[in-house]
Amino acid sequence: MPQSNASEPGQLLGAWLGRLLGAAAGLAAGWFGILAGLLFGYMLDLARAEARERSRIQAYFRDPDSSPPPEEPYPGLAAAIALSAYAPWGDRESGTSVFMGLARRELPENRRDDRVLQRLADAAEAVPCSSLRALERALSLHGAPAVRAIVARFAYELQHKRGEGLDHRADSLLLLSLADCGLSGPEIEAARRLAFPSYRDPWAVLALGRGASYAEVRRAWRRLSRQCHPDLSDGEEGGEDAAARFRELQEAYEIIRGLRAL
Repeated sequence: MPQSNASEPGQLLGAWLGRLLGAAAGLAAGWFGILAGLLFGYMLDLARAEARERSRIQAYFRDPDSSPPPEEPYPGLAAAIALSAYAPWGDRESGTSVFMGLARRELPENRRDDRVLQRLADAAEAVPCSSLRALERALSLHGAPAVRAIVARFAYELQHKRGEGLDHRADSLLLLSLADCGLSGPEIEAARRLAFPSYRDPWAVLALGRGASYAEVRRAWRRLSRQCHPDLSDGEEGGEDAAARFRELQEAYEIIRGLRAL
């Protein structure tokens, strides 16, 4: 009798084993379904959030005077990426890709978000910007120093990549455009030195600072020109060098005079 009693729990378990396993399987399936649903919902929320961010970025490019996208890792990054595609020194074919390569190298890793960079670049290429002036104003007023430095690097590296070299006129056009974007003289000069280390700008040729007045420019040009005028160095050793120096001074003076007339 005790043996019979002892075997009853085992017999009961055996009788219900199939049903217990089925219930366990059903429960497992139910939890899996819940987790799968949560995962699907999470992915759907991510897609909706992505669409919202893209809409905000596109709205900003259509109206750069509006508030910039709040997700920018650095202020002014959206304006800078758009300028890389649409500014006079930009290039729709390779502009944003060159800019992105620079940003990934130059932005500190702890503040860089490649997803955000790609989203901004895709939006800039897909939606025409309504106002370059507004983008330049946004970069000037709100752009972080790191972003402005990348803009200058981008403009000069793209000029180098095109294989066109850099003369005074091309540099002046770049300088004026970058100055409109709020970049300072040192930021522009640092970028120029990296891309074109042998280039000398017109003010450096005349041994002047960029803030020099037109009268100071004219006096410096006259003084330096007299020192190396071909007629005064005729027959002397180094005469060809003097002639080349005279031409360089003349070109620098003409460039600065043209800039003053703008």
